[in-house]
Amino acid sequence: MKNTSFVARLGLFLWIVALVFIGWKVLFEPGNHTVVNHYLSGGERWVERIDLYTGPHGFIYMPLFASFFAMFTKLSIFWVDAFWRLILISLTFYGLFSLTRALCEKNKQSEHIWQWFGLVSLVALPIAFSGLRNGQMNVVLSAVMILVTARLIEERWKFAAVVLALVISLKPTFAVFFLLVAALYRPLWWRLPPLILLFLALPFAIAGLEYSVQQYLNFMKMSQEAMILGMEEPNWATFFNIAPQLFGFYVPDNIQVSIKIPLALLTLMLCYRTLRSTDPVTGAMTVLTLASGYHMLFNPRSVNTDYVIIGSVMAFWFAAATLLWKDKALAWMVGLNAFVILQAYELSKLVTPEHHSWVNPLAALAFTMLVLWQVRHGRRFVT
Repeated sequence: MKNTSFVARLGLFLWIVALVFIGWKVLFEPGNHTVVNHYLSGGERWVERIDLYTGPHGFIYMPLFASFFAMFTKLSIFWVDAFWRLILISLTFYGLFSLTRALCEKNKQSEHIWQWFGLVSLVALPIAFSGLRNGQMNVVLSAVMILVTARLIEERWKFAAVVLALVISLKPTFAVFFLLVAALYRPLWWRLPPLILLFLALPFAIAGLEYSVQQYLNFMKMSQEAMILGMEEPNWATFFNIAPQLFGFYVPDNIQVSIKIPLALLTLMLCYRTLRSTDPVTGAMTVLTLASGYHMLFNPRSVNTDYVIIGSVMAFWFAAATLLWKDKALAWMVGLNAFVILQAYELSKLVTPEHHSWVNPLAALAFTMLVLWQVRHGRRFVT
């Protein structure tokens, strides 16, 4: 217990390290190691009422996202960097803490909440650090998926519906988790449609009908180009890019689609069966885990830093294995997977110096299979 407490305190200390380092980067190197300039580009184009999209390498978010960043266009890059990083760090902390609290309350371990949170942070924060430093939107997706899972466990349907509708209106790659949750939780069936329509309609109220319609059409065209680019270029961190990076063998697009669709249906079926056969907490954690695994493996535009999404999920399995199930073997296996994700770039370079994106999908696949094994053998998040 003393060793566990020390490790938990170390996890809490990492938040201080992250705040200091990221604050130093923003203060002395504003605009460096950041993707905020891409977000600001969309905001500036929105203000000027010109086309938001310049191709699959430029601004790739929904019009509502551009209208949000339009608020920052009058600020210096320093203040934009500072505000955006503060949003990311706060949302990450809030999401991780909310799910930690929900799990502790359901297991009547509220007095150990900071020990849980420390172990969660020890795994999640190092993996999230690059995304936090760079200001990447996938940190938001990760935090929101975790936060919504907490609200599903607590049956706070209104909160979950608002957050789900908002985020899918900002970045459609949120679709895997969104569609699973929307399909599996009946209280969301009638709440989500009007909220989605509301958020999608906001650009029309702000910028007018003609401009907004054109941007939605342009977004659809850009999305198709981005998907094709993701499927045809071999250096994305996805399942189908393992073969070309290691063996020089490209998987044809039609084969990719013929595998993705049945696996998507299988994922839905497994989540449905788990929700029907076990407690709501285990069901929600299973949905979160399998959605994260599918997203990382088959989103054609995944990169190494996007693995914050599944890394944060690993953190909760690690904490549960340590404090709830007392399963050292499982904790070590999950921890090893998390370490591989943290060191994926360096590990890949040892084997393939010219490719650096095949280790993460292998780690995500291994973790997903491990979780499926655990679920099949009755592992529960409530004891």
